[in-house]
Amino acid sequence: MIVIEKFKKYKIVDRIYKVSNLGRIYNTETGKEIFGMATLKGYRRMYFNNRPAGKKANKFLHVIVAELFVNKIDNAEEVNHKDSNRLNNVFSNLEWLTRADNIRHSFREGNKNHIGNNNPNSKHKQSNKLINRVYQQPSHSNMEGSEASKSCNTGITPSGVKWGTPIK
Repeated sequence: MIVIEKFKKYKIVDRIYKVSNLGRIYNTETGKEIFGMATLKGYRRMYFNNRPAGKKANKFLHVIVAELFVNKIDNAEEVNHKDSNRLNNVFSNLEWLTRADNIRHSFREGNKNHIGNNNPNSKHKQSNKLINRVYQQPSHSNMEGSEASKSCNTGITPSGVKWGTPIK
């Protein structure tokens, strides 16, 4: 399928830019394409400035393209990349989703795996490391799961060892 590149005007910081349905932006004063920068999370962030007026702004490219070329559905507040490629800002790869639907898409595509210990906010990482150390000890090799759970809650193992105590 051949896609014809179309442009729409986009005003920001009192300047007019041309935005393409293929995810390109041109400064109408200079005719030059502006590229922005990729963020640490992989999104393309565009920087706009109007030095004489002392104004500047920045915005994600996929949001600009979606605002101009993708029909927004009710309650949708986030723009999703259908193919999970955050640098593919072609209008046909973008869709408006609710926050919940965008998160579901991320998990379904394997972009997020923040369940249990993979969650950076997990409070059980340290406990699980200690449980693994306890399980490796011969005197605790027959520990049942419920005993391990109880140990996590009380901070003391069945043999009376306090969590955090170095095990030799």
